[in-house]
Amino acid sequence: SVQPEFMRLDRNLAVKRLGRDRAARSYAFRSLLASGVPLSGGSDWPIVDADPLAAMDVAVSRNVGGDDFDNSADGVWEASEKLTPQQALTMYTTGAAHVAIMSGEVGTLWRGAHADFTVLDRSPEDLGSTKPPKVVSTFVAGKCAWGRCKRND
Repeated sequence: SVQPEFMRLDRNLAVKRLGRDRAARSYAFRSLLASGVPLSGGSDWPIVDADPLAAMDVAVSRNVGGDDFDNSADGVWEASEKLTPQQALTMYTTGAAHVAIMSGEVGTLWRGAHADFTVLDRSPEDLGSTKPPKVVSTFVAGKCAWGRCKRND
């Protein structure tokens, strides 16, 4: 499991303790995928935010803010390791199900699966943009558990 939200905490510490070159190889999500490593996203809450959309947004944008140690004026940490929105979404859905040995049961909308899903206010393709998606409602076992639950809400 990888925790993209930790990038916000680790960026400056990694450079201080590992040096710029080694720190640049930290959180190498794209390289891991290219090597065939299946990624599963997690949060390690309560150390960092449990919001998977915030974590996916960091994995896509690599924008961790804070002090700028690598001369990138936009606060991006190693842009070459950015994931696409689809890769980030996969990491937190089917990727998480895979490592939990629950493929086909959770992490996807298949016949016979648990039907746990969220409804967003915009496309997950907007992850990493200036206006990332927000959760409108959450369904567990096909029933609305949080948010706007009726069609006309």
